[in-house]
Amino acid sequence: MQHRETRALCKEKGIVVEAYSPLTHGKRLGDPTVAKIAKAIGKTPAQVLLRWGVEHGLVTLPKSTREARILENASIFDFTLDETAMNALDALDEGRATGWDPRDQD
Repeated sequence: MQHRETRALCKEKGIVVEAYSPLTHGKRLGDPTVAKIAKAIGKTPAQVLLRWGVEHGLVTLPKSTREARILENASIFDFTLDETAMNALDALDEGRATGWDPRDQD
């Protein structure tokens, strides 16, 4: 769900991209690759996904109404993902969207 071509164009034009639904409405929090990385670095899958977005220069605005999750989501600036983890996460792209897909607009 990375929309690499769109992100590349935005970068070229100096446009900041917001990661819409950076936690995939929770649908990828149980992904084995995400879980393995999270376990290895002592973080949650949500923190891994949010950090991935930050390391790609995306604005990540996760939605939560639970204080514990808000605090967890904010705790992503005390670690980084190494190249192996970033590559593994990059490889998870399925070319899908979690909400409306702008490519489907007339």
